[in-house]
Amino acid sequence: MKAKFFIMSFILLFITLSAWAIDTRQVESEQPQQSEPGLAKIVSEVDETPQEAIAQRAKGFLLKGEVKTMTANTGKIVGHDFSNWSNPEGLYKGFQYLAAVGMMVGVNGARDDSPQALKDMYPWSYRPHPQNPDTSYWWGPTVSESHFDRTNNVINADWMPIFNHRGRLHSGLVTAWEVPEYQTYAPINDQTPVLATSDKPITWPTGYYDEFGDWINSPQGPYADLTDDEKAIVDSLRAQYNEDDEIWHIWPGPWARDPNPNSPTFNQEVPGAFFSDVDIFMAFNDRWAIRDVDSKQGYSMGVEVQTSGFSYGRSFAEDILFFPVKIVNKSNELGIIEQNRRFVE
Repeated sequence: MKAKFFIMSFILLFITLSAWAIDTRQVESEQPQQSEPGLAKIVSEVDETPQEAIAQRAKGFLLKGEVKTMTANTGKIVGHDFSNWSNPEGLYKGFQYLAAVGMMVGVNGARDDSPQALKDMYPWSYRPHPQNPDTSYWWGPTVSESHFDRTNNVINADWMPIFNHRGRLHSGLVTAWEVPEYQTYAPINDQTPVLATSDKPITWPTGYYDEFGDWINSPQGPYADLTDDEKAIVDSLRAQYNEDDEIWHIWPGPWARDPNPNSPTFNQEVPGAFFSDVDIFMAFNDRWAIRDVDSKQGYSMGVEVQTSGFSYGRSFAEDILFFPVKIVNKSNELGIIEQNRRFVE
């Protein structure tokens, strides 16, 4: 009965779009200052080959509670990788209860033989023909998910990490095998970079997006050598100093929010406070959802997904993983884009 409760709790909490739990333990910092919401830091572009997109991939580990999993910035919240049993995927007290949990987003669409009324309702499905891009074709509906074709064991992920995920949402400086805590689960010599993880500042990027969406590199050098403006930046962003590389790492995701309705900062982010014992953060979009084995179906909707993962070791939530999700319609930036088909045979 407890296992059934756990599974239902995971599913319900996965689709929850907000979380109110707060970890009041603070990261070491100077005086607190108000910051912009972390989810506003995301900037996406499309100008790459599939190989360049794949190089942005990373994985994260949520291991603090009784339920454990590895997750990735490819829309794979919980996977079932038969080729690699060493990754924890939906484990609860050592047993796998969840074979797969992934992000799915779809839109309706019209086909060539659809009534004109449907074509008027779904104009986005009128797109360049796959064999003759000088003409257009009604593609019908589409769905983006973790793996969109398994024909003849061909598995192409429709979700890809957002452009520049490596370096701007995770540092890429540490791999799964280099973290002793992960070696129980990670494949031997696993060189996959680790997603930004709250208790491992070296995984955080060395920069941030400002309020205009421009990327700003972190200050360099110890705190005592920084200018007053640089000190204000690292204080407000709760940056963590990397003595080996002499640079500051900045958390790319959202901070926990003040849950006290009587507080003057109620529902505002609390810089330096995480939601759980371990938070991870990632973002992915469907700009590469154009590689179906059937070339006449499947296209990018211009959807970006920004999600965190929360793992608790405390008894009240040790049986639950939280994945608050923010879905952003960026179709003006990413949708109706066909230029990447030049890379697809």
